[in-house]
Amino acid sequence: MTESPETLPFDENIQQIVCAVRGLPESYKTVSAAITLAKEQAARLIFLLILDAEFLGTSAPVIGSLATVKRQLTALGEFTMLSLSDEAERRGVPRVSGVVRLGDFAGELRTFLSESHADVLVMSRLPVGIGLPEDVFDALLADLRTMGLVLQIVPVGQEPTEGETPPGTY
Repeated sequence: MTESPETLPFDENIQQIVCAVRGLPESYKTVSAAITLAKEQAARLIFLLILDAEFLGTSAPVIGSLATVKRQLTALGEFTMLSLSDEAERRGVPRVSGVVRLGDFAGELRTFLSESHADVLVMSRLPVGIGLPEDVFDALLADLRTMGLVLQIVPVGQEPTEGETPPGTY
């Protein structure tokens, strides 16, 4: 089940928004929606990038140790988080930060949302073949709803609206 940004129920004061990004161009609309919401609600915005490099386990000896690959991915992710934070600040969100986590997407997402005491999670449903399988994604959403979060699921595959200039790949 997807929820459009226009119909989200904000019954309480939103203090903290987490925006989960996947490092893909498809995340641009998600980032833009999170920035807009954080500005409207005067809320803190945290961009979260979760990287899972375990699938490289058998390839790692060819490209370097898995630990080296993870360090490099983390550095790239941190640079992306800086870019996103700069974009959010430029668009009027004063309290913004970015976090990079390594590990299983669903597990790390649950853990971070619990640790951060997020009120809202903004994320996208990526196309089949890029993101989680649809049944896994739906199960994750059902699980996240039990945490008492407001979920904003942003449709992907849309071009930026007039006036929006995508600053990079998210």
